[in-house]
Amino acid sequence: MSTKPEEDARIIHIGATIAQLGTMFGLSQKTVSSKLIGRVAPAKVKGATDKDAARYHLRDVAPLLCDPQVDIEEILKTITPAKIPPMLQDAFWKAQKSRLDVEEKLGNLWDTERVVQILGEAFKPCRMAILMFKEEVEQQEELSASTRALLDTMSDSLLTALHNNLVEAFKDYKPAENEHGAPIGHATTLTVESVEDVAESDGFDD
Repeated sequence: MSTKPEEDARIIHIGATIAQLGTMFGLSQKTVSSKLIGRVAPAKVKGATDKDAARYHLRDVAPLLCDPQVDIEEILKTITPAKIPPMLQDAFWKAQKSRLDVEEKLGNLWDTERVVQILGEAFKPCRMAILMFKEEVEQQEELSASTRALLDTMSDSLLTALHNNLVEAFKDYKPAENEHGAPIGHATTLTVESVEDVAESDGFDD
C-alpha cells in the first residue's frame, strides 16, 4: 500500500483519482464524474491496468471543478470588441446597436458631423455681434479712418480665430476601433475639408 508522501507525489506527477479529486474540491464522486467524464481525458499512467482507478491531471480538471470567483460583468468591461470570441461578436454588436438606438432617440447620442453643425449654429450670434462692433461704436463715437481700420482688423482676426479653432478641434477625427459610440461599419472620418465646409457656411472666414 502506498504511503501518504508517495501518493501525494503520484497525485502531483501522475494525477488524482475521482475520489481524491472529490476530497480536494469538496465534491461528491458523482459530481466530479459528471463534470469530467467525456470532457477531460484521463492521464496516461505507465503500467496502469484496467483495475486501476483513472487519474486526472490537476491542471486539466481544476477549471471544471472550481467555481470561478470573478465578476464576469467586470471582465467583459475590459474586453475590447476585437477580442470578443467570434461566437459572441454578432450578439455584442446587436446589443450595442440597440443601446445606441435608444440613446439617439433620447437625444443623448449625436454623430460628430451634427456636433460640428450645432457648434456652427451656436457661433452665429457671436459672429454677428463681432461684425456689428464698428457700427455700434460709430453710433456712439465719431471714428477716425485709422480706428475704423483697427476695428476691422480686430474683427477679422477674431472671426478667423473662431474658424480655425473649429476646424482644428475636429481635425482628422476618427473613432477608435473599440469606441462604442458608433456601430461597427458606421465609423466616419471628418476631414479638414468637411469641417471647413460647415465653418464657411457660417461665415467664420469672412
